[in-house]
Amino acid sequence: MRCPSLLPFLLVASSAPYGSAALSLETFASSRQKVLEELWSASLEDSSSRPLRRVVSLLQKMQADLEAEADKESEMYEKNACWCKQNIEDKTQAIEDANTQEPQLQNTIETTVALDAKYKVSVQRLKEEVATLEVSLNEATEAREKDKRENEAEVNDLKSSLDSMKNAIKIMELKAGQSLLQLDRSVMSGMQVLLRDLALKHELLLANRGSSKKGLEAMLLQLSSSSEPGSSLTATLLTALDTSSGQVPNSLPLKFAQSLIARSAESAASSGQRGGSFLQAGAQTKGLGDIVAVLKTMAFNFKEDLTELTGEEKRNSEEFARLSAAKGEEIAAARSKYDDTQAALIDNEKTMFAAKKDMKDLKRRRSQDEKSLGQVKETCTKLSRQWEERSKTRADELTAVSEASKILTDDDNREQVSKAQAPSLLQMEATSDVEDHLKPDPLNPVFAAMQKMVRELKAEQAEEQKFREYCLKELRNNELETQRKRGKLEAQESYIKRMAALKARTEKELAEIELLDNNTKKELMQASGNREQDNGEFQTTIADQRAVQNILNKALAKLKEFYERPKEPALLQEVSGAGRPVEFEEQKDHIGGVAVLSLLQHMLDDAAKLESEAAAAEAQAQNDYEQYVQGSRQQIKDNLKAKMVKLKAIHKQNLDAVEDRKSLANIEQEIMSLTEAEANLHAQCDATLKAFESSQDSRQMEIESIKRAKGMLQGAT
Repeated sequence: MRCPSLLPFLLVASSAPYGSAALSLETFASSRQKVLEELWSASLEDSSSRPLRRVVSLLQKMQADLEAEADKESEMYEKNACWCKQNIEDKTQAIEDANTQEPQLQNTIETTVALDAKYKVSVQRLKEEVATLEVSLNEATEAREKDKRENEAEVNDLKSSLDSMKNAIKIMELKAGQSLLQLDRSVMSGMQVLLRDLALKHELLLANRGSSKKGLEAMLLQLSSSSEPGSSLTATLLTALDTSSGQVPNSLPLKFAQSLIARSAESAASSGQRGGSFLQAGAQTKGLGDIVAVLKTMAFNFKEDLTELTGEEKRNSEEFARLSAAKGEEIAAARSKYDDTQAALIDNEKTMFAAKKDMKDLKRRRSQDEKSLGQVKETCTKLSRQWEERSKTRADELTAVSEASKILTDDDNREQVSKAQAPSLLQMEATSDVEDHLKPDPLNPVFAAMQKMVRELKAEQAEEQKFREYCLKELRNNELETQRKRGKLEAQESYIKRMAALKARTEKELAEIELLDNNTKKELMQASGNREQDNGEFQTTIADQRAVQNILNKALAKLKEFYERPKEPALLQEVSGAGRPVEFEEQKDHIGGVAVLSLLQHMLDDAAKLESEAAAAEAQAQNDYEQYVQGSRQQIKDNLKAKMVKLKAIHKQNLDAVEDRKSLANIEQEIMSLTEAEANLHAQCDATLKAFESSQDSRQMEIESIKRAKGMLQGAT
C-alpha cells in the first residue's frame, strides 16, 4: 500500500534537507491568517453590531477555524507518518537487498580472480607452445629441403653416370671390329677415368645396399684371365674397372673426361661409323663385349638405384606434406585455442572488473541508504515531536478561545456588560479603564495566538530565504560540477583515441616483426642452400685442381727424368769412322724440352695457387656463413622476444581499453546523474525562486494584517 499524495508536504520536504521537512505542518497557516483577516475586517467594519457581539462572533469563527485547521493538520500528519513508514521500509529493504547481493558479488570476484590467474598461465603456455611448434615446423622444413637437395644431387649424379656409361658403351659398340687403339690417347685416358669413376660409384652403391661385390670381382677376374695376351686394350679397360688395382695412370679430371667421351661418342655416331659384332672382332677387341655386359649390369643397378631414389624422394615429399599439413593443423589448433583462451581471459576480466565495480557501487549505495535511513528516522522523529507540540498548542488555543467565548456569552456576564454599555461614552470609558485594572482581559488568549501566528509567519519567511539560498548554491555547484565532468569526459575520449592509435601502431609493429622474422627464416634457408651449393662447387674445384696437379706432376716427372738425367759421353765418337757408311752428329736434347718443363712448372704453380685461393675463399665464405647463421638465429630469437613483448603490450592495451571505456561510461553516467539532479533542483526550486519576492511581500502583508486586527480587537474592548 502506497501513501496518498503528499504534494503539499513534498513541495517543501523534497527541496530541503530532511531537517526542514517539518515545515510542511505550517504551510496552511497563511490560509488561516487570510481568512481571519477577511472575517475580522468585515466584522470590524460592521458598525451595526455591538462591540461585545462582534467579539463573540469573532471568537466563534476563530474556534471553527482552529478546529478545521486541527483536522487538516491531523490529515497532514497521517500523510507524513505514511511517508516516513514507506521511506523507512524502502531504505531498509534496499539495505537488506545489498546485504544479500554482497556475498554473491564477492563470490563472483573471487571466482573471476582465480580464473584470471589460470587464464594468464594458459595464455603464456599456449604462446610458448605455438612458438615451439613453429620452430619445429621450420626445422623440419629445413631438414626436408636439405634432404631434397641431397637427393637431387644423387639423382643428377646417377643420371650423369648413366649418360657417361651410355657414351662409353656407344664408343665400344661403334668401334667393335675395329681397333680401339686408333682412338686418341686422350680418349683412351678419358675412358679409363670414366670407367674407374663408374666402378667406384657402383662399388659404393653396392655397399650402401649391403650387397656383395664378389660377383663383379669374379667376373672381372675371369675376364682378365681369359683375355688374350695381345689384347692390351681389354686389359687396360679391365684395370680401370678394377677398383683394387690402384691409381689409373695418366688420369684426367672427371668432368673433362666425361665431356671428352660425350663428344667422342657423338662424333662417332654422327660420322656413321659402324663396326661389326664383337664375335667378328679380332684379338684387339677380344673381351670388349664382356666389358659392355659388365657396364650394362652396372647400368641396370644404377637405374634401380635411380628408381629407388626417385620413389624415396616422392615418398619423403608426400610424407613431409602430410607432416607439414598435420603440423599446420596442430599450429592452427594451438593458435585457435590461444585465441579462445585470450578471448575468455578478456571476457573474464570484463566480468571481474564489472563485479568489482558493482561491489563498489553496491557499498556506496548501501552507505547512502543507511545514511538516508538515519536521516529519515531523525526527520520523522522530529515531525512526531512537532506534531505533539502543535497538537498541544492547538488544544490550548482552542481551550482559550472556547473559554473566552463562554465567559462573554454567560447570561450574568452578558447582562452585566449590557448594563455597563448604557452610560455615556465618558462613563463607559471610565468604567472600562476601571475594569481593565480590576479584572483580566478575556481576549488575552486570542492576542497570544495572534502573536504566535506572527512569529510563525516570520519563521516561514526566514526558512524560505534559507531555502532560496540553498537552491542557488546547489544549482551553481551542479553547474560547476557538470562543467568539470564534461571536461573530464573530453579528456577521457581524447585519451581513448590516443590509446587506440598506440594499439594500432603496436599491431603494425608486430606485423612488421613477423614479416621480418619470416624473411629472416627464408633468407637463412636460402643461404644454407647457397652455402651447400658453393661448398659442392669448391669440392669439385679442389678435386679438379688436385687432379690437374697430379697429371702435371706426372708429366713433369717424366720429362725431368729424361731432360735432367746425368749426361754421359758419346762413346761413338771414340770409335774410328773407318768402314762406317755414315757418321752420326752429336746427339742433343730437343730444344723445346726446357720450354715445356718451364711451362708445365708454371701451370703447376697456377693450379696450386688456384687451389690455395679456392681454399682461402671457401674458408672465408664458411666463416661469413657461420657468422650470418649466428646473426640470423640471434635475429630470430630477438624477433620472438619482440613478438612476445608486443603481444603482451597488445594484451595490456586491450585490458586498459576495457577499463578506459568503463571510466568513460562512468563519467557519462555521472553527467546524466548531474543532469537529473539539475532537473530535480529546478523542479523543487523554480517555483520558489520565481515567486520569492511576491511570497515574501504577501507574507509581510499578512503579518501587518494580523497586527491591525489585533489593534482593532484591543480598541474594541
